[in-house]
Amino acid sequence: MKQQVTEQEIILWKKEHLDTKSTTFCGAKWLTSSIWLYNGTTASCHHNPPHPIDLDQAKQDPGRLNSTDQKIKERQLMREGKRPEGCQYCWVIEDSGGIPDRVVYSNNTSNNDDEPGHKWKSLADVWESKTDIIDPRVLEVSFDRTCQLACSYCCPEVSSSWARDIRNHGAYENITTDDRNLYKSTADDRIKFKINESNPYADAFFDWWEKSLKDNLRILRLTGGEPMMSGYTWKFLDWLIDNPDCSLQQIHITTNLAYDNSVLEKLFDKVKQIKPRVILAVSGESIGATGDYIRDGFNWSQWETNMESVAKSNLFTQVEILTTMGALGATGFVKFLEWLEVQKKKYGADFYSLYINIVRFPTFQNVVVLPQTVRNQLSLDISNFVNNSSVFNKNEIAIITRFANYLKDIKEPHRGEHNLEFSDLAEDINISGLRKDFKSFFQQYDLRRDKNFTEIFPKLTEWYNTL
Repeated sequence: MKQQVTEQEIILWKKEHLDTKSTTFCGAKWLTSSIWLYNGTTASCHHNPPHPIDLDQAKQDPGRLNSTDQKIKERQLMREGKRPEGCQYCWVIEDSGGIPDRVVYSNNTSNNDDEPGHKWKSLADVWESKTDIIDPRVLEVSFDRTCQLACSYCCPEVSSSWARDIRNHGAYENITTDDRNLYKSTADDRIKFKINESNPYADAFFDWWEKSLKDNLRILRLTGGEPMMSGYTWKFLDWLIDNPDCSLQQIHITTNLAYDNSVLEKLFDKVKQIKPRVILAVSGESIGATGDYIRDGFNWSQWETNMESVAKSNLFTQVEILTTMGALGATGFVKFLEWLEVQKKKYGADFYSLYINIVRFPTFQNVVVLPQTVRNQLSLDISNFVNNSSVFNKNEIAIITRFANYLKDIKEPHRGEHNLEFSDLAEDINISGLRKDFKSFFQQYDLRRDKNFTEIFPKLTEWYNTL
């Protein structure tokens, strides 16, 4: 296991390497990228709002899928010690005395030992480079939004099943705090290229891959939608089988793992034949009926069986557990941790790694809507569990503890603008309004999906009925 870097070491590294060049520099702006090919947008990290990719530029030079005019401008601002507008997430943390993710990203991209068998492009090379068009070292790609699930905290823009819900039943009504309008439409107008349509952004990606990306990329993350439901995913895996000598060291496949055995066996067959190490990033945060409720279309029993098959296959370097913690997920998180503890003991503590994504939007599903007494108890239960467990590593303990503290301490809802976790209280949004929208949403969710909130969450029933 890679040795954990301490907070003090990161601070010293920042002063020694980053601040001497620029007090606003972030390696992610050069060396990491997320690209959504179905709507032609990109961002350097998930804290940045995605912005459009100029298709004409991408057709002329596919490297422009990553190096857009906006990113080139933002890189120059960072060289000059100025703060790009889309990076407020890190500025807020930094100004409050914390360690922003820009430092962590930059530290990772400069570490020559981060991945065996190759050397990362150092930050010195980035600073000295005069080239605007740069291939990233870490890339996340979403080919399309095809997904067989319609999770309660998701939305039509990233799930075709959610789009079908809105198409069949219409917009969710009486939701006043959803400033992003996540549940008003199918989002079809924002999906430039539909499933089974020729997508010039995807064509540009494969062109880029052949021309240069295959020689420079080290880590590729395939996301969705659900990647296993996308024909482009299988096309790419077949390319890796036919071309074993590319530079790719790792491929991360983000999957809900909520499909039948035939799909899983097909994945196993492909993974057996490719050279890069494969890490399966599996989404899930609740067991049993709670999981089935939160993630519509999900079947806990099938998912658990699939997880066993994955562990026994010996095909994957690691399984990352990606939990999405909203109000409902938090109520069953301890039981999920208990399940994960058993799996770690069974298949190795290092084989599974846990990550927590907090539901910030829709804000009415954030943990802030829960009664403070409930939040305090959940926080205590989570803390007690992880402190008494011997299978979670230091990084996982820190992640879980941070969420437990967040669960207890958050007082104000998040603003929709810029997707900021740490932001001021929006004037037009209050806890009472969020709670009303929480109930309104799940009342409609129950009717549309044939579910029953009070049956699945009996400990919340009394509070829920008063909303």
